[in-house]
Amino acid sequence: MNEPAPDTSLANEVVRRSQLSNVRTFSAFKYPNYRLLWISTLISSGGNWVQQITIGWLAFAITGDALLTGTVAGLRGLPFLIAGPISGVLSDRMDRRRLMLITQLYLALLGLIFASLVAGLLGTEVTVRHLYIFTFMFGAGWAMNNPTRQTLVANSVPREEMMGAIAMNSAAFQITRIIGPTIGGVLIATVGPATNFFIQAGAFVGVFLLVLPLRIPQENFSASQGQSFMTNFREGVTYAVKTPLILALIL
Repeated sequence: MNEPAPDTSLANEVVRRSQLSNVRTFSAFKYPNYRLLWISTLISSGGNWVQQITIGWLAFAITGDALLTGTVAGLRGLPFLIAGPISGVLSDRMDRRRLMLITQLYLALLGLIFASLVAGLLGTEVTVRHLYIFTFMFGAGWAMNNPTRQTLVANSVPREEMMGAIAMNSAAFQITRIIGPTIGGVLIATVGPATNFFIQAGAFVGVFLLVLPLRIPQENFSASQGQSFMTNFREGVTYAVKTPLILALIL
């Protein structure tokens, strides 16, 4: 007596959905605006990780104190508590592309000034105070940059492609999380720390040039624009405090 053939319909459906998911994940790259944003994410995030490893090395080289080195690194996250919500309000009230362009110029200029300081071009030696100031100011710019970038990514593709676009953007961050510190360490050992900050400044100039040609439709935010800036800011903070997931992401 022949046994009935096993039912493979469920397995076939799983394979089909998996293949469809893979197609959806990468299909966001067919949109030119998204491609530019994704490349800019690689560049800016790579420069950021090169900078982070270099700041840590520089802090320890100057102070020889692990605790002070940790406080320099920790200070970078402090501006996210204020600048993050401010960035969200600004993203709802002005052209996001313009906001991102302004942020890239700010970060590039900041990186150039600090690179010149580290290279000894400003006639003074780097102190831990300089590290604190730079780290805090960079953290403020990075806190302004991230929400705007993420919103632009979501706006650069149709709604049905949004999850794949966000996933690939996150993958770009993770790739540079591995590669960036490695490159930074090699550069410190071969050409010195100042070069890393010049590279970081150049990376943000590159991002500026990539974002410049973007033409992404923006929603009409007349409702939020009809309220004061502080009203929108308070509403955003209140919502974040009452929403544990959002609060965890900010902190």
